[in-house]
Amino acid sequence: MRQILVVDDQPEVIELLCEILDPEEYAIQTASNGRQCIERIRRLPPDLIVLDWMMPGDIDGIDVLKTVKSHNGLKNIPVLMLSAKAQETDISTGLEAGADFFFTKPFSPIELLDAVENILQAQ
Repeated sequence: MRQILVVDDQPEVIELLCEILDPEEYAIQTASNGRQCIERIRRLPPDLIVLDWMMPGDIDGIDVLKTVKSHNGLKNIPVLMLSAKAQETDISTGLEAGADFFFTKPFSPIELLDAVENILQAQ
């Protein structure tokens, strides 16, 4: 079963993503901040990370992304950035930091699910 790590500080977004991603098809882990996310990735590297940008604490989504993409054992994990930051410069920043896809909130559940399936099928 493919492992997906969903990272967002808003419980309702995590709940929605867990409903969108079929629990019979994917094993879903969650984290609510950057530090928790990095701990989970190091313990059990997922097949995909769905990552929010703006989170409380000293590690935001871009910091997580840079950490993942700079680590030899983790850099091939695809990251789908999901953020309320929707300016072109924000999207460019996320993609340049290593995001494989960038979705802005609000997002289409169907488009997000399609992206997840395409990412995982390409692996």
